[in-house]
Amino acid sequence: MRWVISCLLVVSLLTAVRLVGQEAKPKGNNYAILVGVNVYSKPCYEALKFAERDMAELKGVLEKGGFQVTLLLGSSAGEAEATTENIRRVLLDKKASVLKTVTQDDTILVALSGHGEQIAVDGKEVPFFCPKHAVSGDPDTQISINDVLDSLDKRGGGSNLVLVDACRKFVKRVEGKKSGASMDRGKVQSLRAGIGVMFAYSDRQEAMEHPKAGDGHGLFFCSVLEALNTTEANASGQITWEQLVPKIRTKVKALADQLDTSTPPELRQKPQYIGNFSEGPVLIAGGKMEPRDNSESIEAFEWKGESRNARSRSSPSAAKSSSSSRCQPAVSSWVRWTRTRMPVRTRNRSTG
Repeated sequence: MRWVISCLLVVSLLTAVRLVGQEAKPKGNNYAILVGVNVYSKPCYEALKFAERDMAELKGVLEKGGFQVTLLLGSSAGEAEATTENIRRVLLDKKASVLKTVTQDDTILVALSGHGEQIAVDGKEVPFFCPKHAVSGDPDTQISINDVLDSLDKRGGGSNLVLVDACRKFVKRVEGKKSGASMDRGKVQSLRAGIGVMFAYSDRQEAMEHPKAGDGHGLFFCSVLEALNTTEANASGQITWEQLVPKIRTKVKALADQLDTSTPPELRQKPQYIGNFSEGPVLIAGGKMEPRDNSESIEAFEWKGESRNARSRSSPSAAKSSSSSRCQPAVSSWVRWTRTRMPVRTRNRSTG
């Protein structure tokens, strides 16, 4: 009798262990589409230093966590180049899109790092991301964030995240005037459950990059990477998006307070987030990520970036600056007001 009871206890224990293991493992697959652009082909956009590094390092962390990653960079060639056509192909094309095989059990993460604009289209302000060959004020050469959200709404997974570090300026095509603009909250809130969007900045703010943000990053993705690398798993052995949101916000604020002391506190960078999640998507299964050794890839990345840095150094503002913002200068009254209170080191990082 004791032998039977012992066997039953062992079977029960093994079943419980198996169920716990199954609970910690996501049901579906994780996909990431990452886009970064440092140098643009049009002179209206200043060269950035760390937008591509943001995406290259995020790729390594996500792949170690089980994501299947598609990476498009301005410095790459062929189908991996961050052109309008390639970005549309992987995100928006119904037949060629990465999303064509996605199911409701899958998680999709889209991350965009570079310049951006807010353009009036059919009387409505729409946020756009600027690919490598974008033309300022021309929506046909840019990627509509609303189109990305529509694509995820119709063909995305059960959980979908869009992370944007590309400070936007409003471009009114008829009059050519530019002013600060905000996230299209109505658009995000109208989407189905399972979609979340985080911008690196809030209204009337600029998204910065700085060599002292990590080993040289935008403040936002430096904070995302740190959160992924240091967050402990929950009781199910998972790291979820909802665990990361407060850490990202806290880290961005700390970096902005440390590295952007000349900007009034109310204008320092603070992420803006809207999510329609009943449960936060699982980004990492199996616990905290171990810090990744990126020394080899960073060294190669710096070598590729020499020509980009040379272009940046040719700019008078870049010659005096060790940090930059993802917004172009002198595009609105509030930006001009801010510039009078900022030293020359702060360079704008987004649209022209």
